[in-house]
Amino acid sequence: MRCLTAFVLPLCLSAIAVPGALVTAFVQENSRPAELTLPYGRVQPLPSPDGAHTLYGVEFQDGKNAGSQLWIRDNSTGGSRLLLTLGGSMQAFWSPDGNAFSVNDHWASDRESAYIYDTETLKRQNVGEDILAADPESRHFTNAHAYFHVERWDGPAQVIVQFHGHTDEAPVRCFEFRYRVSRTGVVEKLSERVHPLDKNRSCN
Repeated sequence: MRCLTAFVLPLCLSAIAVPGALVTAFVQENSRPAELTLPYGRVQPLPSPDGAHTLYGVEFQDGKNAGSQLWIRDNSTGGSRLLLTLGGSMQAFWSPDGNAFSVNDHWASDRESAYIYDTETLKRQNVGEDILAADPESRHFTNAHAYFHVERWDGPAQVIVQFHGHTDEAPVRCFEFRYRVSRTGVVEKLSERVHPLDKNRSCN
């Protein structure tokens, strides 16, 4: 009987541990900020954390628009405004307080721009321009496959931005810079990596 008890107990503990792991994974997955991705991925309306506004997409309609579009709706008045007509793909997500939202506009195969919009005024801040103005070294990599990409919000007033890509002329070099950029345009460089292209793998 002692052998049976000693054998069964670990099985019981395993049975308890596995569902616990599943619950943890579920919570972590659902704690990630929701995003709106066009023209692929999540296309459902994306309400702001405070519920005051909603970002939504309009698909390309031949003869009606020039491409997929990003719109914002004021939920108190029902009024909507066009923010962006896409030339490629786009990703948008809200700041934690809903006072701003970021947009990654992958408008060409070799280019991506990153913006922060003020929710009330819809004034657009070009994050890439802020980085180039603050970090002269980054300017050497603009005439290349160059992508500015907001990875996430770091609190309600700052974003973490990746500037990455590769040069186009031999010898090809891969580059990856990371920055913290505030809504007032203050830029802090977090990391830098430049290296020759490995023929057996891509830059990213």
